[in-house]
Amino acid sequence: MSTFVGREDERARLRELVGRHRMVTIVGPGGMGKTRLADQVSPELGSELGGGVRRSELALVAPGHAVDIEVAGGLGFSSLEALIVHLAEAPALLVLDNCEHVLADTARLAERLLAEIPSLRLLATSREPLGIDGEEVLVLGPLALPTSDSPDDIAQASATRLFDDRARGAGARRDADAAELAARAELCRRLDGVPLAIELAAARARALTAVELLALLDRRFDLLRRDAPVGRARHRSLRAAIDTSYALLDPPEQAFFRALGAFRSPFTAALAHAVAAAHEGDLLHTVDALSRLVDRSLLTAEASGGVTRYRLLESLREYAGEQARAAGEWEALLDRFVDAMVLEADRIVIGGMRRWSADELAHILTQFETLVAAIDHTVASDADGARAFRLMLPLWGATHQGRAAEVAAVADRVLARWPAGDEPWRDVAASVAASAWLAAGRVAMAQQMAEALLAQADALPLAHVLALRALGIAANHAGDAAAAVDCFRRGAAIAAHSGLDAFGRELLAFADSTPLAAADLDAAVARLVAVAEQGAAAQDPMAMVWARDLAALHLIRAGRLREARAMLAVVHGIVREVVYPFGTMVALRLQATLEGLEHGWIASRPHWLAAIDRCAASGDLTELMLTLRDGAEIARRAGDDAAQAALLAALPPGVHPVIRGGVFDESVDPPLAASDGGSLARVRALLNAPAAAAPGAAAVEGDARFVRHGEIWMLAFGGKTTQVKHLKGLDDLAALLRRPEHEVHCLELIGGADVGGDRGPALDERARRDYQARVRELQTEIDRARDANDLGHAERAEAELDALVQQLSDAFGLGGRARQSGSAAERARSAVSWRIRAAIKRIREHHPELARHLENAVRTGAWCSYRPETPVRWRVEETAVIETP
Repeated sequence: MSTFVGREDERARLRELVGRHRMVTIVGPGGMGKTRLADQVSPELGSELGGGVRRSELALVAPGHAVDIEVAGGLGFSSLEALIVHLAEAPALLVLDNCEHVLADTARLAERLLAEIPSLRLLATSREPLGIDGEEVLVLGPLALPTSDSPDDIAQASATRLFDDRARGAGARRDADAAELAARAELCRRLDGVPLAIELAAARARALTAVELLALLDRRFDLLRRDAPVGRARHRSLRAAIDTSYALLDPPEQAFFRALGAFRSPFTAALAHAVAAAHEGDLLHTVDALSRLVDRSLLTAEASGGVTRYRLLESLREYAGEQARAAGEWEALLDRFVDAMVLEADRIVIGGMRRWSADELAHILTQFETLVAAIDHTVASDADGARAFRLMLPLWGATHQGRAAEVAAVADRVLARWPAGDEPWRDVAASVAASAWLAAGRVAMAQQMAEALLAQADALPLAHVLALRALGIAANHAGDAAAAVDCFRRGAAIAAHSGLDAFGRELLAFADSTPLAAADLDAAVARLVAVAEQGAAAQDPMAMVWARDLAALHLIRAGRLREARAMLAVVHGIVREVVYPFGTMVALRLQATLEGLEHGWIASRPHWLAAIDRCAASGDLTELMLTLRDGAEIARRAGDDAAQAALLAALPPGVHPVIRGGVFDESVDPPLAASDGGSLARVRALLNAPAAAAPGAAAVEGDARFVRHGEIWMLAFGGKTTQVKHLKGLDDLAALLRRPEHEVHCLELIGGADVGGDRGPALDERARRDYQARVRELQTEIDRARDANDLGHAERAEAELDALVQQLSDAFGLGGRARQSGSAAERARSAVSWRIRAAIKRIREHHPELARHLENAVRTGAWCSYRPETPVRWRVEETAVIETP
């Protein structure tokens, strides 16, 4: 009787599956909403069948009882044969709900019914598939969670919509401020988007705020329960829902499941084997055990880069740990877990000394919480720091990938616990600490630690390399370019001598990052490109991106903006395919700078917003400072004093190094004002504010709406309102209208899924050479046209050049290797472009004026955007459809 919230895609998919297949099973963990989804969709399906819908509830059928007799009797028939005769009279849908505890008997019944009644369709709900021939499985996952703490994202996410709806139903009538909204979003994340858990939390919203609920979540199994005898017993508490699944496991499976509670983040089969199997037996036995838990919806499996990683939802992990403690095995499990993570850390570090691959960086970020959990256990239980120091080493890879503050906090805990000693790897762990402190803005501490390590003659080469790196970065930010270059080159020499190739490439790039490189700019750019190419040969994305970022920076400083744009196009092509958050942050800052210099402050504001949001989310205060400072300079040049002041006021406290010349002027220091340490919210509001209309133009007024009601869109523009039947391209357009002037990647619009396999290289080598030759010709043409004051010819050539550079960037991936034409990004770009064109074509049939506006304002490709010449204030929303059986 309550509102059905979200699940639009799952409802459509279920209708499609039941329409095409005779046996469909919805599977998922307890409390995921399997029964509710089946109940919501089955009336729609039954209306198309002459025999309608029959529903059998199996939750109360005890194991060992005859399921066929229980089903027939529950539906009002004296025998199964009588039921079969009835169901054969007309095409019908039979729903078998909650089958997991009588799985084998239900499977046999389903096979008989399908064999004897050709017109029958079966829909089952279960925590694992029935496993019969012809069965199609719909895996029901969590509700969509907010991707950020912005009010729009929170309001649109299905998980938070469910919380709000059920909280209102429970009698909560309080207005939500920003803190409460953010707490609701985090609460739904901590509950993994599981509908039952969210509903149980919302049931307490009359007495507790989301902030208070979040604070009590470490006792979730006591908190998330209903005292009143309402609904099924196993849905009256989160514990009861999980108890049901746990009870269906045999004792070895229960022990295996308990052991997995040690992992806070995704893990591989090898790690699971080391912890849960205690190195006993064959790895294949562990894989089988993992597969059984996946089948039983107690574990999720996610494949990426050819590797499958497994994950427990947070509530399931807490339950597994609780059961392990009750069994008296928790401490032994944690000790095995730490040993396994130490070996994993060693493997990561050995590989990272030669190259930091995209997969390795992604793996470090994926394992971050698990590494930190292992470190925290050593701090609490180990007598010396030997294991903790080894576990700290791979965290260096996360320091510039958005986790600097967290790595710094870990370093504080470890070094406070063991301030002195002679454990192996202590010196390298200290150098990791210095790197994290520097990135987190604690410059003096970082310098002091780095200098102490350099004075330690017997320190490992890696410790000296990272110490010199930290000192060089600090010197460069303080304006002492000569000292910075000296540190970088000394570190690169040590790295080359010690086989630390990845660090050597990075330090060589750093050496050409200072203003001293501008003395011979072409030589510096050539050296940086050479480092990038070395990185490509070693499959090292950090070198590939970082060196080109620095080359683009120099080109921007020199005013060679066209070359900088071409360099950044290559960078964007790489970072779309690899995990390198720091390189992406720098590229976004440089892209915003370039847009500001070429197209002005107003046009660059969406780019500055994207760059600032990425830095703020990462916690890298140094990069945030650089981004705010450079944005302030662009605003100053445009004469926007208010924007300049807001950007400078948001500079992080304590992070005010003097950078001589910054990006633009080598003779003038940027005006760093005293910071109040905050106001990013004011900066975002300023950057999000509607742009002033061009001279002579006025903003489009009136009722501009893009509103979805189920399968119908109501569109209003220019005083005319019409209705259009749903197409996926309308969802794409709505997403772009919500974020005018922003670039949205096609993979985000299509949902991030791969849409097909490879079909070969997008360009062959000959075509690539022809493209590159034409780029050089166009650059010469543009220079000549400019010299001759033939601006029309120059603009046409520049447009062609931009198109060619983009095509080269899109057609070639890491290090110039041919990108496959059938890659996910290629297919997604094609699919989204087609979807948007089809949607505009349909709009044209009903509202030609709106279609013309969208054709002129919407750009498609790898990155899509809505950029109207005249600002339009759109109201974009989707109204939930409430259906009753």
